[in-house]
Amino acid sequence: MIPCIDPPRLPTIDLSLFDVGDPWRDHVAAQVDWAAGTFGLFQIQGHGVDPTLIDSLVEIGGKYVALEGDRSGRGTGAELPGFHDTVREYATTMTGLGHKLMTTLARGLRLADSYFVDRYSGSPVTTLRIHDHPVLRSDRRAGELDAGEDRSLLTIVKPGEAGGQQVRLDGQWVDIPAVPHALLC
Repeated sequence: MIPCIDPPRLPTIDLSLFDVGDPWRDHVAAQVDWAAGTFGLFQIQGHGVDPTLIDSLVEIGGKYVALEGDRSGRGTGAELPGFHDTVREYATTMTGLGHKLMTTLARGLRLADSYFVDRYSGSPVTTLRIHDHPVLRSDRRAGELDAGEDRSLLTIVKPGEAGGQQVRLDGQWVDIPAVPHALLC
């Protein structure tokens, strides 16, 4: 008889508990440390990013992608009302979230909370990518999508809320749980 082994489950961490204070800060930091060390990625909820801001970015991002597709080039989005304000607010909010995540990672490693901010991420270079869909690579089997390689210190992605998305971990495809308003880190 062949044993049935369930695939690993991508963890979802409630980041709001970090704001409650000790001992919850240590608890959340331990979860983030474990998830990052075990999987290399995890989802967060309770992150404090206003869902309407995310929805606004998704909406205006869709218009931007459609506009760019029509003219097959990279533009500034200047012709889209509210584009720059929405992108700026989102980027500022996500940078703050990135600082909080780096603090949890530092604490999980038993370093000073400000370790990464003091040494690496105090004045981060950030990139905001607006994608309509992942890129299909020719070296993959039909139907396997790859959003591209990312070598950033920290990446925060809004997965689709309908589910059905996967990440490849240790040679197997693992479902990204459909958690409303969660972000993938």
